[in-house]
Amino acid sequence: MTIYENNEIKNPKYLFHGSPKLLETIDPRQSSDSGNNHDNEDYAVFLTSSFLMASAYAFKDTIKERSNGLDWNFSIGYDSDSKEAVIKMDNVNIDDDIEGYVYVFPFDEKYDHTKGSTQYKCHDSIKPIDVVKIRFADYKNYYTINNGVQRTHNIWYISYFGGIIIHISMKWKISYVDIFLIVKYYNMFTLNIQIWIV
Repeated sequence: MTIYENNEIKNPKYLFHGSPKLLETIDPRQSSDSGNNHDNEDYAVFLTSSFLMASAYAFKDTIKERSNGLDWNFSIGYDSDSKEAVIKMDNVNIDDDIEGYVYVFPFDEKYDHTKGSTQYKCHDSIKPIDVVKIRFADYKNYYTINNGVQRTHNIWYISYFGGIIIHISMKWKISYVDIFLIVKYYNMFTLNIQIWIV
C-alpha cells in the first residue's frame, strides 16, 4: 500500500489521474459520458481524490481494448454513504499482468470540484509530482468483477526428444468454460485448441 491510498477523500492532500500510458505531462482532453452527465463532459484533465478510483482508470482503456467484441460494462463511482469507491466490471477480458500508471498532483483549490463527488478538473496541462506504476493483480480484489475472462500464461512442459518440443499452456477462465490453448513445436508448427465445459 502506498501513502497515497490513505489520502482523505473530502479533505485531500493529493489528487490522482489514472492512465495506461507513461507520460511526462497530462494534457486536457475532451471527455464524453454515455449517461449524459454534464459534469463528466469537458475539455479538461480529470482528477480524483481517490487513489483506488484512479487505479481503475489506469486499467480501463486496456481492458476495454481486450474486451472488444464482448458485451462488456465498466463503471467507476463513489458511494457517499459508505464513503467507498464502487468499481464494477462485467464480462471483461482481464489479465493479472495488465499495468497502468497513477499520476500524483498536490491538491489545488483552483481546480473545479464536482460537489458531492471525488472528481476535480483542471483545464491546463499539469506535471505530476510522482508517478506510481501499478499491476491489475494488486488491485483486482478491490473491484467487483462479474463473468470476467481471466487469462494466465504458463509454460508447463519442456523436453528434448529427437528435436525440441515446447508446450505452452494458456488458460482463459470464463465462468463455466475453460479454454486450453496448446502450442506445440516439433520440426513443424501445429496449433491445437481444446474447449472443456465444466
